[in-house]
Amino acid sequence: MLQQPEGRKLFQSLDISERLKFLLTLDCIDDTIIVLAEEHGCLDIIKELPENVIDLLKKCLTFHPSKRPTPDELMQDNVFSEVSPLYTPFTKPTSLFSSSLRCADLTLPEDISQLCKDISSDYLAERSIEEVYYLWCLAGGDLEKELVNKEIIRSKPPICTLPNFLFEDGESFGQGRDRSSLLDDTTVTLSLCQLRNRLKDVDGEAFYPLLEDDQSNLPHSNSNNELSAAATLPLIIRERDTEYQLNRIILFDRLLKAYPYKKNQIWKEARVDIPPLMRGFTWAALLGVEGAIHAKYDAIDKDTPIPTDRQIEVDIPRCHQYDELLSSPEGHAKFRRVLKAWVVSHPDLVYWQALAYACMSAFIPKYLYNFFLKDNSHVIQDTSSFRVQDVA
Repeated sequence: MLQQPEGRKLFQSLDISERLKFLLTLDCIDDTIIVLAEEHGCLDIIKELPENVIDLLKKCLTFHPSKRPTPDELMQDNVFSEVSPLYTPFTKPTSLFSSSLRCADLTLPEDISQLCKDISSDYLAERSIEEVYYLWCLAGGDLEKELVNKEIIRSKPPICTLPNFLFEDGESFGQGRDRSSLLDDTTVTLSLCQLRNRLKDVDGEAFYPLLEDDQSNLPHSNSNNELSAAATLPLIIRERDTEYQLNRIILFDRLLKAYPYKKNQIWKEARVDIPPLMRGFTWAALLGVEGAIHAKYDAIDKDTPIPTDRQIEVDIPRCHQYDELLSSPEGHAKFRRVLKAWVVSHPDLVYWQALAYACMSAFIPKYLYNFFLKDNSHVIQDTSSFRVQDVA
């Protein structure tokens, strides 16, 4: 979202085509700030800004992306020298598969015994946005309802979406584009009151479980009785229990950060249950995935057509209809790339219906050895014989 220093949006009166034409002309202009200020009638305001702020704006408005400073570089500007010490610098979390020291940036209080004693501490704010959002949904949060209340999503009768006039080549006239297909930069703040109320009985110790080998399957909490009772319930109920999932997510997060040193304990806890939010990384740890997985995946050619493409295109829409994300167009596209990456990187194997990349590469050799060979008749025969002996 482009905004001027006084908070007004840039190009608010121009449509998208006029905006693009204007932006393309900025490549031939020496002083972009002056041109934009004149265009929006705020030249006097711009001239009153400090010189260091003008310099920062010029850096931000560098036309060529390759020459434009990164956010990290911009944060080193002297404009932020007075306020930057007040904020903890962001450090990118170390990957589960990285050999880098994960505790390099760890900071602990002087008195470690007081870590969980501060009643006023907002422990929930220390968790990642993914964890908080997942728990918010479990506590009854409904994003679609929030967007409807803020009129970001507006229902439209299907009859009103039909074009008034349609050419043979598919071009239609008479209906504006649906707002859901357009960019909307509105920010909606989600209230955490319901989630905080649901977790009001969880004390600070639950956010810092001890990873001792002799600890029980359940992390510490002042409501251990309730957690113990929840642990005996069916899995589908446990996965919908907000407090239980909070404790399990925190525990698995700590265990995964200690991987591979806590691999045995990860196995132990996984036998109880795996929090859905942590399922991907947990399976990666259980299968012994390691190395620069992302770089390896990115290096695989997933675009060149191969004979298996047609079968994958047919299979994916029919699978995983129970999952909202996997059944979406975006989910289909990403799943298609994962399957293709596996097929391309294993030329000695063939694709079968109902097969993520690193986990598949580790899971199949371990549990389905030789099952996906082009000629796997001997494997199937061995499996059938084994099952017959089991039944006998």
